[in-house]
Amino acid sequence: MKKNIIILISVIIIIGLVFLLNPFYWLMGSRAIKQPVLSIEEENYFKKFGSEDSVYIRRYYANFDSNGKDTLYPNQFDKRTFDYTLAIQNSKNNRIFNFDEDSILKISIYIKKEILKNNKKLRYIYIYDDFNEYKFIGNNEYLEKIK
Repeated sequence: MKKNIIILISVIIIIGLVFLLNPFYWLMGSRAIKQPVLSIEEENYFKKFGSEDSVYIRRYYANFDSNGKDTLYPNQFDKRTFDYTLAIQNSKNNRIFNFDEDSILKISIYIKKEILKNNKKLRYIYIYDDFNEYKFIGNNEYLEKIK
């Protein structure tokens, strides 16, 4: 019995040392690139949807290189071709967000003009509510329902 415990402890120590001393474990950087912090305009606008306790709002940027590959350029997210994604979801089950297309269009136009300041690098604005997905084409100010 005592011999089994010693073997078990030895195996656990060896496995722990393999993870701790593995250079690939320590030298690999984080794969997730952090999203830019919310601007003051975004924070003020998102407060209109409700408090953080009742509404889950997340914003994401996605950049694209010349080949169309999705990537995010830190500190240059709005200086290269990009998509702006906004997810508005209910964090409690007492209310469901299901916006009509006019509201989504108004939200998209506001984001384009006031938050993004008519940035020419904007490709699309995606907006998700609890049931639907919308794609706003920035150049034409055209809204398309995806789902």
